[in-house]
Order: sequence, then C-alpha cells, then structure tokens
Amino acid sequence: MANRHTIILMQTGQNRATRTFMDFDSVSLAMDGICGLYERKLKELNPAIQNITYDIEDIYSFIDGLADLSALVLDHSLHAYLPNDRKWIKQQLLKHLKKLAVSDWNSSRVNDWNKW
Repeated sequence: MANRHTIILMQTGQNRATRTFMDFDSVSLAMDGICGLYERKLKELNPAIQNITYDIEDIYSFIDGLADLSALVLDHSLHAYLPNDRKWIKQQLLKHLKKLAVSDWNSSRVNDWNKW
C-alpha cells in the first residue's frame, strides 16, 4: 500500500466544528499519524509521566471514542479515492504496528549481534 495518498477524516466531538482532516503520502504514514494523535492526547492527559506505554486495545478505544473517523485512499487504477471505515482503519493500524514491532525486534537482534 505504499504511495497511496490517504486522507483521514475525523470528528473528535459531537460538535460539527470539531471536524478536521489530515493527509498523508501513504496508508502507513496515515497510521503513524493516528498513533501520533493518540500519543499527543496521552501526553496532554498525563503531563507528568515521561514514558507512556499503550497497547492496541487502548488505541482502539481512542478510535471508538471519536465521533467519526474514516479514510479516503487513492486507487491509482480508478483515479479515485475509495472510502474506508473505522473497522478498516483498525485493521490497517494493527498490521502497521505489527510490522513496526517486527522491524524493531530485528533491529535489536542486529544490534545485539554487532556487540559481539
């Protein structure tokens, strides 16, 4: 899904004035953006805590707490944006975070190997 321009549409509260959008060059970057939103919210709610950790269920709760969330993803073959719902975003987020976890694990293994 690389290089598929993605627009995240969201409404944080019941008031229509809370509607906003973010655009990204890829689905992966959009998932990073959603994680970043959640992390900023965590820091806002817990300013005294230096290292905050969370799991997938926590970010799913954050997503479910938004009044609305959807993604428009460019389909190059159709020359159009295809709409995706909250469920799709959660699936993409899980895939994205799993890839990051594997990448981090592999990096730490390489670093451990280099210590020898």
